[in-house]
Amino acid sequence: MHFRSLVMSFGRFSRSFSILTRIQEFQQQSGNNAFASLNYAVDQIQESLKAKDVNEVSIAAKHILKLTNEINKKEEIKTAELLTILGVNLANFEDSLSAGDCLLRAFELYNKNYSTHADLAFESSVRASSIFLGSNDPIKAQEILEVLLPKAKDLPNPKVKGVFFHQLGLVKVLIQDLPTSIKYLETANYLLTNIKDDPSLAEPVISNFRLLSHVYKTKGDINKAKDHLLGALYMILQKTEIDLVDVLNIQMELAGIYIALGMEKELFQSIEHVKTLCIESNIENKHKMVDNMYANLISALLQSRSTETTTQLLEDRIKYAETHLANEYRGLYESYRRLTDCYTEKNNSKNAIISAFNALEYAEKLDDVKEIIHSCNILADLYSKVGDFSIAEEYFNRVTELLKKNPNEFLQNIHYSNLSVVYTKLGEFEKALINARKYLESLLAAKKQDLNAIFTVNIRISHLLSLSKNFEEALKYINNAESAAIKLHGDKSKLYADCLECYGNYYVETGNYDQALNYLNRALELKNVLYGKKSIESRPIYDNILAAYYLTRNWSKVIEIAQYRAELLRENKLFSDTYEASTYFSYGEAYNGLNNLHAAKENYNKAKELYKKIGISENVDVIEEKLKLLKV
Repeated sequence: MHFRSLVMSFGRFSRSFSILTRIQEFQQQSGNNAFASLNYAVDQIQESLKAKDVNEVSIAAKHILKLTNEINKKEEIKTAELLTILGVNLANFEDSLSAGDCLLRAFELYNKNYSTHADLAFESSVRASSIFLGSNDPIKAQEILEVLLPKAKDLPNPKVKGVFFHQLGLVKVLIQDLPTSIKYLETANYLLTNIKDDPSLAEPVISNFRLLSHVYKTKGDINKAKDHLLGALYMILQKTEIDLVDVLNIQMELAGIYIALGMEKELFQSIEHVKTLCIESNIENKHKMVDNMYANLISALLQSRSTETTTQLLEDRIKYAETHLANEYRGLYESYRRLTDCYTEKNNSKNAIISAFNALEYAEKLDDVKEIIHSCNILADLYSKVGDFSIAEEYFNRVTELLKKNPNEFLQNIHYSNLSVVYTKLGEFEKALINARKYLESLLAAKKQDLNAIFTVNIRISHLLSLSKNFEEALKYINNAESAAIKLHGDKSKLYADCLECYGNYYVETGNYDQALNYLNRALELKNVLYGKKSIESRPIYDNILAAYYLTRNWSKVIEIAQYRAELLRENKLFSDTYEASTYFSYGEAYNGLNNLHAAKENYNKAKELYKKIGISENVDVIEEKLKLLKV
């Protein structure tokens, strides 16, 4: 009986049997003809896969692999072809283990016949390795490919060789061998890009460019990453049918690279290209895609602290969202919040307030009480910074009402802290003190105490008590702050230096100038150790040392400290007109005290002109009175 007739007749009465049983029955009927049995077995598995009846397929596949050991030499290539077809189909049905075994065996058979089937050996090695990569086994994939690596240089077919080196480069990337991956991927790039008029190579070339870009970016060579990504984009745009999603993804990657390279012009060109492609396309959720691009780029820029570019991107994102995603309140709220931060960092209070107000409006549309409170706090803080404390108080009062209706211990404690600050600015020291004490109570009652916050609020309370001339109690809170500073970082820290400075300020206020100078000089010495002698951290200490010498009429020291403070401010590019006027006034007072009236007059006049320029008329009046009293 011929093989074909045998298959047809056997098939009529074996449908109800399991795959393996049918194969074994056929094997007996064929007289144990290994290749005929293998061919029949492959057909049976293919039919089961078509019918989506995958039971026992893996067992049948293992039986097929056993049969391959019994075939004769002349049937090896046909067997490899059958195994390749079967392996690909098994992979489509997500039976990667059986697929990998079939494709690996096909590779072994092609490699056994390498002298006549070299191209097929290389192609099958790539196919088999891909299955193992899909199963997260890059080591096995590497083993398969490296069998042929010694023969690769002599392979005459550049297309097969290029695809092979691309696959080997991919494997090396996955096992973190980046230097070797670059070597293989660049080889693939050279081979594949020099083949002309072969549309089938478009995808491998694009994939290779993108993989090289990824590797160079990982290694920190951003320029090469950019060049290879542009190569991928060029190849995509040459295709007859352009995949718009691919173009968008590459443009977004390029935008991220332009951020890293500081190429702002190219960044915005890339963004505009993406927007144009999206708007003109029929892609579902295209506007959301653009918005997500903006969000990702802004996050990258925030990490690089590029405030100017971040500000422009946020403004562009808001404009786009308000046009195309007007109901996406959450995204617009977050954009306005971040824009507020950018303007605050740039000291642009006017625009920061406008952005914060817009953020508040979207928080209200979201009906998100927590974010409404947060926005009110930001607005109150911004108005405090520009000296409009009455409006700041209005926003804080709104927070008070919201917290009554929506209690939140964490937000309430922050609110106490904020209120104590704004009431201090308003000169309502009693209200400031009440809220500062409430804040301290909450900090001390917490299971895990925040010693930094405890230190800060103790210092604030001591300051408020000093303003109310309650010096005895103020000293207790400085002592509490000192304890917190030592517990936290010891007596060689910034907090401890701040504490010494507070003691110095306290003793200036109480008229104990020797003690004041003792503490202030200790604070200065410690800050010089921590930050260096030219650090602006020491400026407030010099202010208070200057005050102590002024109040004790130690005029030579007043000149010395005023001069040193001026040099410090110049060094840090902070010597403003206000400080320059203050310095000349200090010189005028000192020379007047030393009876050097000509020098006093000269410095008083310099101070007066600067105060006129700044617009502080009360200081001008004081100096004019002093000039009248000079007997020059």
